[in-house]
Amino acid sequence: MNQTLIIILAAMVVFLLIKKLITNKNQKKMVEIINSDSNTLIVDVRSKEEFRGGHIENSVNIPLDRISGETEKLRKYNHIIVVCASGMRSAQAKSILAGKGLKSVHNGGAWQSLNSNLK
Repeated sequence: MNQTLIIILAAMVVFLLIKKLITNKNQKKMVEIINSDSNTLIVDVRSKEEFRGGHIENSVNIPLDRISGETEKLRKYNHIIVVCASGMRSAQAKSILAGKGLKSVHNGGAWQSLNSNLK
C-alpha cells in the first residue's frame, strides 16, 4: 500500500514539473512575440469585473462570450495573444478566432503568469 502511494505521488510530481516546464516555455514564446512585434494585441477574455480587478498593461478586455463578434476589429494585428485566469477560456477564444480565419492567434494562458514574465 505504501509503495503504491509513493508511486502515485511521484507521478503527480513529475506531471506538475512537466506542466510547469511547458507553461514556462509557452510564456517565453509569448514574451518574445510581444517584444519583437509592436503590432501585437493582448486580449483578456475574462469578464469585465475580473478585468477591473487587474490585467496586463495595454491589454484589451473582450469577454469570451463576445469574442466572435469582434473578429473584424482584430484582423489588423499581426499577432493576438488571448489570456484569461487559467488558460481555459483563452484556449476557447483561440479556437473561436482561428475558426473565423485569424492566422496568428496564441493562447497566452493565465494573465498573471504572462504579466509576471513581461516584467
